[in-house]
This record gives sequence, structure tokens and C-alpha cells, in this order.
Amino acid sequence: MAFICPYCFESIKKIDDVHYMCTDVGHNSSSILEDDPEFARYRGLPSYTRTSHVVRTFNKRDPKCDVCQARLTRMLCPVCHNTLPYGIDKWDLNFFAVLGPRAVGKSHYIGVLIKVLEKMSKEFEWSISPIDSKVNDLYNKKYANSLFSKKKGIDPTRRVTLDIYEPLAYTIKSFNGRVAGLFFVDTAGEDVSADDYAYTIQKYISNSSGIIYLVDPLQFEYVKDRIGARDSNQANYTNTLSVISQVYRSGRGMSVNKKIDIPLAVVVTKCDVLLREPTNATEEEVYLGSDSAINNPRKYGVFDDENSRQISAEMEAYLDRVSGGTFPMAVKNDFKEYRYFAVSALGAEPDASGMLKTVSPIRVEDPMLWLMKKETDVIRPPNTQESVKKTMGFLKRRLNV
Repeated sequence: MAFICPYCFESIKKIDDVHYMCTDVGHNSSSILEDDPEFARYRGLPSYTRTSHVVRTFNKRDPKCDVCQARLTRMLCPVCHNTLPYGIDKWDLNFFAVLGPRAVGKSHYIGVLIKVLEKMSKEFEWSISPIDSKVNDLYNKKYANSLFSKKKGIDPTRRVTLDIYEPLAYTIKSFNGRVAGLFFVDTAGEDVSADDYAYTIQKYISNSSGIIYLVDPLQFEYVKDRIGARDSNQANYTNTLSVISQVYRSGRGMSVNKKIDIPLAVVVTKCDVLLREPTNATEEEVYLGSDSAINNPRKYGVFDDENSRQISAEMEAYLDRVSGGTFPMAVKNDFKEYRYFAVSALGAEPDASGMLKTVSPIRVEDPMLWLMKKETDVIRPPNTQESVKKTMGFLKRRLNV
């Protein structure tokens, strides 16, 4: 069974192709250094040495170290020599590319999304955990410490200059015994704003199971002109999506005439701003108010397709209006399957110094629930009697009744 390395995104055709690292301390020591050209190449280094022995040739049926004969269990990707999670060849692997121009809020979205998915464990009867301690350390260092401890916005992600990624890799174990791997790479906006940058992350984009494309409504001149939004980054979402589509097709060897067959979640960010009540005719063109479908809670414990479709229709019409019709047409022409969402990762904008009063996410899980419903088997089917009961309890708790 072929699977994808979560670090270099190369396809590994079968488990017999992996390399191993011997963990026996008997012949692994700092006094014995071994060259590892595969890992050096991955890191863009002239050379790299390990204190552990790497085994590249072994008996496929009973892999043992060629030095000490210890049984081998720690697998390495044969291309980049990063450690592969145990059992990865049996997982439903899902690489979800979170993309968008600069300053659209990708880091905030990813950081909050992972926390929300963890909190939803009881609701969906799943358990989510990082694949190793490095992932946990990376999440805490870059996301959790800033957002939830310091209550501070995250600094912009730096552009990738080499083929090096630090994926946030998690497993979700579901009620039915299935295990899905969820992998996120936090890309800089510059990585997808032009062809020469975007091709740096081509393997990541072209091996994705689905794309989450973030759109900041305050970056549209139509919106800024009508509500006096503070100056923000200029972005052309239609052009950036076109670059992503070209890179995906190139990486997959697809014809330019064929539509891309992985699902696209178009995610309108900062919906807390859009949900304000309009006070005049001009604001009515930009603000959605309390009547928006975004305010209708989704059903508990299932993917609420009806509610999701209502929001999608509303946000597609919204982006059609504010983009002059160009953006939804680009989505329709390039992707077979797509849906629109509205989220707010923080619940409110940071102040001028980048500080947050609190983190109060709005519907950040919706795009992932849609993608997981399509690409994994870890979400229960809807419309069960138990789901209706839990939904009523969920609504009562939310409304404090």
C-alpha cells in the first residue's frame, strides 16, 4: 500500500521500501558518527552525521540490524530519513493544505483549529493526538503559547526557502476504530503569491487530500471602501488561486483542461466583523447581520450538511458581490467540488499592539468537518435519534436555558 511521507511528501510505494534506524544502544554512541546524506539533502546541508546506525538493506520479512542483529522497528522515509510514525502505512492519510495570500490569518486558523478539534473529542467520539513529541513542542512553541497563554497574535510565517517543512501531524482515532492522519503545513503567503515561490511547495500542494483556501474579506476594496476598514494587505485572491491550481496540475501531470478533483474549502475569515448589524444601505452590502445562516448552530455530533449548504450559498453570493464576480467563477472553473465557509479564528481582531482579550473562535471546525466527511471515515452519519437529543442539549447549553 503506497503512502506519502509527511515531511518530504514523496510517495513510498510499499512498506518494504523504508529504511530503519537501529535503536540498540550497544553500538550507538557519540563516539561513532555515521554520514546520512539523505537527511542532509532534506535539510539543505552539505553533510549530516548521526550517532545512530541507519539500515538500508535488510530481510524484508524479518528486518534486523546488520551490525548487532537487533530487531528493527523505527522506520525512516527512504528519501528524507525523517522518522515515520508507527503504522503510517495503515492510516487514512490526509494532507490538508491551508493556503492563502499574506496576512490572511493561516497561522491563527491552524493554531485555533487544532485546539477546537481536541475539544470536540467527546462530541464526535474521537481522540486526536500529535504523532510525536516534536509536533507537540512545535504546536506549543508557535501557536499555543502565543494564543492561549500570552493572549498575543502570532507573528507572520516566514517564506520557505528550501524544501523543508515542519508539519503539524496528528492522528484521529474514531468511534469505529478507523485511524486518520491529519497533516498541516503552515505556509507563508509569499509561497503561493507567485509561480517561482509556489513551486517550492509543489509536492505539498499536489499531494493534498483537500485545500483550505483562506479569504480575508477586509482585503477587498469593495469592503474597505464601504465600512472604512483599517488598511490591510492588498491581495488578489483570483490570481493566487490560479497559481495554486497551476502548481497542483503541474505536480500531478494534469491537463490544463481538466478540473482539479480534490475538494476546495473556500474559507472567509474574520466573520465576526461581517456579523455586525448594518446601520445604513451601504453597510447592508457588506455586513450580514443577525439573520445570517452563520448564526444558526450546526447539529451536534454530525456533519450538518443542510446548515453548511446554507452558509455556502450565502458566502458564495457575498464573494461574488465583493469581487465583481471574478473569484467564484475562478473557483467554479478550476475545481470539481467546492464549498464556501465563514469562520473567525480569534473572535475579534487583536489590538494595535497585537494583544487579544480572549480567543473565541466561530465555526473554525466547519471546513474540516466537511473535508473529513468526504475524505475519511471518522464522522458518524447524520439524522440518528441520539444526535437529535444531543443537539437539543447542545443548544440549551449554548443558550444557557
